[in-house]
Amino acid sequence: MFDAYTFLLMLSGLLLIAIGATFGGQSIGSRLLSVAVGIGFFGYGFYLEFLFEGGTYRVFFFAFVFPVLLTIRAIKERQETRAAEAAQAAQAARLAAERDQPGYVSQEVPQEGR
Repeated sequence: MFDAYTFLLMLSGLLLIAIGATFGGQSIGSRLLSVAVGIGFFGYGFYLEFLFEGGTYRVFFFAFVFPVLLTIRAIKERQETRAAEAAQAAQAARLAAERDQPGYVSQEVPQEGR
């Protein structure tokens, strides 16, 4: 049980670090949170596996739920970012199509001195 717990802690930590470091579309705060928690999980697992010499230790059950929650959050943020980018691209395409129509009148304000 102990070895499985430490292995899962370190695996969760590496997963969170990877998500925070490479998974685009997240805010800076979300990425930093993922990396910080990942370092904490990996560090605690490493400590328990290689430096701990016996006695009592704490089992954090949220260590198995927290990576899942942060992964779901990262996926949602990425989807929201992609949806916003798609909406901007659609708006730009619509404006470009309007400019190509006959009779389009530019809304540009002429500058003085030209």
